[in-house]
Amino acid sequence: MKLLENFYFNFPDNTKKFYYIRRLNRFISEVEDANKNRFLVHSPNTGSMKGLLSEGNECLCYDTENPARKYPLSFIAIKSGSIWCGIDTIKANSIAVDLIKSGLLPELSSMEEIKREVRTGNSRIDIHGKISGTEIFIEVKNVTLVENSVALFPDAPSTRAVKHLKELIKLRESGHISAMLFLIQRQDAEKFTGAASIHPEYAKMLQHAFSAGIKIYPVVMKCSERGLKFFKIIDYF
Repeated sequence: MKLLENFYFNFPDNTKKFYYIRRLNRFISEVEDANKNRFLVHSPNTGSMKGLLSEGNECLCYDTENPARKYPLSFIAIKSGSIWCGIDTIKANSIAVDLIKSGLLPELSSMEEIKREVRTGNSRIDIHGKISGTEIFIEVKNVTLVENSVALFPDAPSTRAVKHLKELIKLRESGHISAMLFLIQRQDAEKFTGAASIHPEYAKMLQHAFSAGIKIYPVVMKCSERGLKFFKIIDYF
């Protein structure tokens, strides 16, 4: 994806529309083109993608043009009802960094010395930098689940996500700034919270982290056939 001047994250030029058929496993899905030809495509999202994977839904895939890959097509977005949703978790970190550097996230606009994938304790934290000389650690999570205008994370139980929260709490207790950035790749979210019905432990830990001073930034992106564009920051509750 390329960051354009208007903060639009453009999908690759060779992105094409398909129709979703089924999921074979966490990494591979089957899609169909307008001529009823079927293809196996790589999915960069291993979550459940709850509420999105209905047969016949329009979806977007692009050709990686990598001859070494068994499945050169990559699945990057799907349409549910009238809403397009980006599913690419791999790009979430780079999008988050570009949003920070662009100044679109006011509380993070003064962040300097930005680095990605920094090891601390027993984890790797997605983004590290400094604000007024104080170290800041940010973990990024991609969000695709929205119910009744509420964005929810996770869409499947995740012990790894709980581990990251615990690490951020430790960093906060050590005097650093810690934050969670939830990148919501669909525009129909008005509020954000932990998915207590899916993973009660994570929802409880997220609330504890917030109470302990961890900053939470739920960032909503508008997704279209062209790409992703920054929309707004919403409240966590």
